[in-house]
Amino acid sequence: MGQSYRDTAQTEREVVQLRARVAELEEALAGARRTEDAARCFDERCRLATEAAQLNVWDWDIAAGTVWRNERFYQAFGPLGAGEDPYEYWEQRIHPKDRTRVLGVLASMIKGRDSRWECAYRLRRADGSYAHVVDRVLVQYPAHGSATRVLGVVIDITERQDAAAAVARSERRFRELYDRLEDGIVSTDLDGVFLDCNPTYEKMLGYTIDELRRKTYPELTPARWHDWESRLVQERIIGQGSSGLYEKEYIRKDGTVFPVELNTYLVRNDAGEPIGMWAFARDISERKRVEAALRDSEQFLCDVFDALQDGISVLDRDLNIVRTNRWMEQTYAPRGPLEGRKCFEVYQERDSACPWCPTIKAIETGQTQATEVPYPDPANPTRWFDLSAFPLKNDSGDVTGVIEYVKDITARKRAEEALRKNEAMLTEMSHMAHVGAWEVDLATRRVSWTDEIFHIVELPLGDAPSLPGVIALFHPDDQPVLEQALAQAESEGIPFDLELRLTTARGRPVWGRVVGQLERDASGKPQRLAGTAQDITDRKNAEQERRNLEAQIQQAQKLESLGVLAGGIAHDFNNLL
Repeated sequence: MGQSYRDTAQTEREVVQLRARVAELEEALAGARRTEDAARCFDERCRLATEAAQLNVWDWDIAAGTVWRNERFYQAFGPLGAGEDPYEYWEQRIHPKDRTRVLGVLASMIKGRDSRWECAYRLRRADGSYAHVVDRVLVQYPAHGSATRVLGVVIDITERQDAAAAVARSERRFRELYDRLEDGIVSTDLDGVFLDCNPTYEKMLGYTIDELRRKTYPELTPARWHDWESRLVQERIIGQGSSGLYEKEYIRKDGTVFPVELNTYLVRNDAGEPIGMWAFARDISERKRVEAALRDSEQFLCDVFDALQDGISVLDRDLNIVRTNRWMEQTYAPRGPLEGRKCFEVYQERDSACPWCPTIKAIETGQTQATEVPYPDPANPTRWFDLSAFPLKNDSGDVTGVIEYVKDITARKRAEEALRKNEAMLTEMSHMAHVGAWEVDLATRRVSWTDEIFHIVELPLGDAPSLPGVIALFHPDDQPVLEQALAQAESEGIPFDLELRLTTARGRPVWGRVVGQLERDASGKPQRLAGTAQDITDRKNAEQERRNLEAQIQQAQKLESLGVLAGGIAHDFNNLL
């Protein structure tokens, strides 16, 4: 019984121990499960992290001769081909121009003792294009000997590389623009100390950037600008962030003072605090010279504009008077002011545009127009104006207005009317006296004469015949006389006065008196033969009748004398008988 009791106790102790061991095993199993869960959770976090970071991970176990890559690696650079060596997969995708360098560095790493390595190269993508990558590698070494394992992360930096290249290109373009800009660019701190500038600014002032950095902009500004510019900096640049365009003067290194135009901006740091200024500066010396010349020219034109003894009005397309010269202001003073009103309202006292208005035609056609305007009433004008309209055009060729040029032609019209009356009177007198004027241009030998000569020779009005044709109208016996007179007048300046016979175009014989002389130009050179021609047929006929009558009288006187003689003889005979 004692033995049995001891066996039972022993069994109970073993059961207790067994239960304790089972509990330990269960606890160990639970721990293992927690470890596995943690490992899976860690693996999932790593996978998600690599996906989020777009990491292409690889693991080369040199001892085992295996290479592992994550799924993303194969998605980015193409799947591993059937039977393709995992190491050669990577090697063949390195850009040919980078391959020797990359493999050489990797081989040195494996043989050496550098545990970390980073290399940039190009790696072919699945679509055949090349990505710019950075390969960051961790090498594991045993206590002695070469590396046994290499782990790496391939990061695609193509976008970053492209962005960096774009930034570099942008910086180069900016620098080229900065250096080549025709305007000066300058930056200073808030105390006015120069920090940087482009070559144009250096050339403008004659200083190098190193010399400028030892100066402030007030030192290069005439004193009379200091207070004004100080207020501008405080009120506009610091107060509003920019100055807007303004003008002042600079002093060059050689001491000359010249005008500049600036536009200045405030510079702030990341905290928004003002730290300096930068500005565009332009030398406006030439512009100022041109402006001064333009002002002088404008003043000259204004003086000419007002000094003209004719009227000028500038109108817009709506016939509004924009500007007039002094002549127009004085002429239409009782109707002033002129500017801003319609031209027809002021100049013609009308409620609507004149139907004959040349300005409207100039606006419509874009061509210069002109007309003569009776003033104030066409039916009973007291004055006359010559009105010309010159269209004003913009760069596109569109008419934007008109310049009206007004010339008082009253005196000319009166002179023309007087001349017309005189010519009419002269023509009538010439017709009554049967006298016409003629001339021969010695350079062209062209004959011209007045209408009365056409009547004398019974030719229709028009062009006179040629000189040989004129001579042919005269009697054959008189033609040499006329030719000789014309020749002597031309060569020797001898005037002539001839009475010659001629036959009209209708065959009627007439007598003509031809008077002519030589006329010279201002230099004394023979210019033309000129004179008159008169139909003297009636006079010649009267002279012939007179001669006939005188002959008859003489005959009668002779007969009367014979009668007296005969009577005397008869008387004598009677006495003798």
